[in-house]
Amino acid sequence: MNNRLLVVTVCLMLGALVGEAVAQVPAVSDETRSIRGELTAAQKAEIDAFLRYYAEKMAGAMETPVVSASSAEVVKLAAQMVAVAYGKDNGTGYMRYFVESAGPNFADIVFKSEQPLVLVNAGVVLSKFQIPQVSPVLGQLVAHPNAAVRYYGLKTYSKIRDILLERPSPDQAEMFKALNAMAEEETSPVVLTALLKVIDPSAAGSGATKPQALYPAGRIILAASVKRNLQAVRDGDSSICTVCSQAVALAGILGGAANQADRKDLLQLVAEVLTNAERAYGDCFVTDPEGKASKLDRADDLETLLIDSERALMRLTAAVQSPVANEIRSSSPGQASRVALAVWKWVGTKDVPGLLNIVDVQTPTPLSPSSKPATQPTDRKTD
Repeated sequence: MNNRLLVVTVCLMLGALVGEAVAQVPAVSDETRSIRGELTAAQKAEIDAFLRYYAEKMAGAMETPVVSASSAEVVKLAAQMVAVAYGKDNGTGYMRYFVESAGPNFADIVFKSEQPLVLVNAGVVLSKFQIPQVSPVLGQLVAHPNAAVRYYGLKTYSKIRDILLERPSPDQAEMFKALNAMAEEETSPVVLTALLKVIDPSAAGSGATKPQALYPAGRIILAASVKRNLQAVRDGDSSICTVCSQAVALAGILGGAANQADRKDLLQLVAEVLTNAERAYGDCFVTDPEGKASKLDRADDLETLLIDSERALMRLTAAVQSPVANEIRSSSPGQASRVALAVWKWVGTKDVPGLLNIVDVQTPTPLSPSSKPATQPTDRKTD
């Protein structure tokens, strides 16, 4: 189905649901869609009216006294109409203004809704816009209380990131400001994964982005997101451990662009993750009330995080030894104690310095678990 036919079909379906004839629905002419240069005031008004109409249909559909399946269908069809109105087949001037207008005439309207279905569909629509002019709208998306909306904001940032990094600009500064504010609060594993992807030089675009282009802003965002979720690492949260495996790997990548002082900060960050992951790992070796020893399922994710953290430290220090990985792979009795000793070789103790202390990285103080485990950890000296 070509784009024009799709527009007509969706418009007819929506009209049937809301009781309006196609002639009553604001439309954007083919002439306006084809404009490559500057639009006239009348052509801009066409786009403004089009976006406002569908934004109001989306926001209003779920506010009726009785929300039905048809209400949800109105939201989806209205979102689809906006999505298909933007695309590569249109003129560049039209597309540029379409995105500029989407802020006040679409996003500002739909984001007043508190209905998740409306917000998520709006996020899906805006994630399709891949030009810098959408950046101001994305700031609203990534700050939104709804996790799905934040996710789609990040998804769009990852698509336009390389364009924004080409040269310093207000949009680039706004992107980093929004991401940093988000990192200080974000706890959703899915959203955190999307956030880290935006600052990962190997992700998005052609994959050729140099670490220098994302540094030092990327380091600040990375540190904020890890520190916000360090307690979850200490508690052995498997989903957060998986995210932090991605984070420590990214620390190793960004370290290639760091000066000596900043590299030390990255080492400190990874050491904090390693130390808390080791404590959580030790809690996974438990005995039940009958004295039977076992290893909790979340130990697997913690093992991966421990190995990935050590790998990041090796990359940042050019070390060739991997004592933590060696002990984890041995899978022999006393493993928790031996992994702890291997971690201490890196981070040191109050009595014995570790490899990182030589480069002025402080021995981390592990966090306490946020709640008492249901089963008691086995003594690490005798497990």
